[in-house]
Amino acid sequence: MPRNISFKADTVLADAMQLFWRKGYQATSVRDLSQVTHLHPGSFYHSFGIKKTFFLAVTDYYYKQLTGNINQQLATTKDSIKLLSEFFEKIVIDTDSANIRGCLLVNTLLEMSQDANVPWI
Repeated sequence: MPRNISFKADTVLADAMQLFWRKGYQATSVRDLSQVTHLHPGSFYHSFGIKKTFFLAVTDYYYKQLTGNINQQLATTKDSIKLLSEFFEKIVIDTDSANIRGCLLVNTLLEMSQDANVPWI
């Protein structure tokens, strides 16, 4: 009988996102992902498939987080200048405090630009 899934997908995706963001896709191994997500490789493959499929799920999670925050700010802020200022300030603070450089999606486009199997490239 298969075991029930005993992890929160959002937590796993968020933790993996930070790792991919720091190291990039190529430099991140399944072992690295297993350590950061606390999933055994077998559980990882069973739950998410191959590394590339998981990475695409991570980038989708990142995109939804990013656009959700932007849409929420757009709905609650009437001052466009203030909105843009807060948006860029948050990017600077987040990337500085997490020792992360750049946007995950832009970094991914640069790293995987030759990969025809990435659907949004």
